[in-house]
Amino acid sequence: MAVVLLFIMAKAPAADYGSSITFRFLCTVFAASPMAVAGGTISDIWTPMQLHFGLTVDTFAAYESPFLGPVISSSAPHWVFVLLAQSETFGPGLLEWGAKDLSGSLGTRLLTNVYRPFTMIFVAMALISYIYHLTKEAAAKAAAAG
Repeated sequence: MAVVLLFIMAKAPAADYGSSITFRFLCTVFAASPMAVAGGTISDIWTPMQLHFGLTVDTFAAYESPFLGPVISSSAPHWVFVLLAQSETFGPGLLEWGAKDLSGSLGTRLLTNVYRPFTMIFVAMALISYIYHLTKEAAAKAAAAG
């Protein structure tokens, strides 16, 4: 999907119609397989009772975004986007966040950087085993019901 994003960004400043169509075609080619397997991924994530919600959200996001994006961006005032992006790109705010991060002692930051990967591994292992348990339980219920 990162390649699709690159082609979308390359299409925006396209100088002529031919390059615009070429980049749009490349976006379609590289986005086809993720969109083709999205339904299977959604059906793996949600139970059959929740599947209608997942597929609705997925298909709406995938197929209506190219239509709704230009409509919303052409009708919304420019200042809305400026306000939404202001907190992440405002220079003094970024400097303040950086100063907060660097205000701790070096030992504390090093210790955090050392133990954080191990914490993530153990949390991920716990999540994986819990998801496996739920999947196994749901498969047993489905086998008993049908």
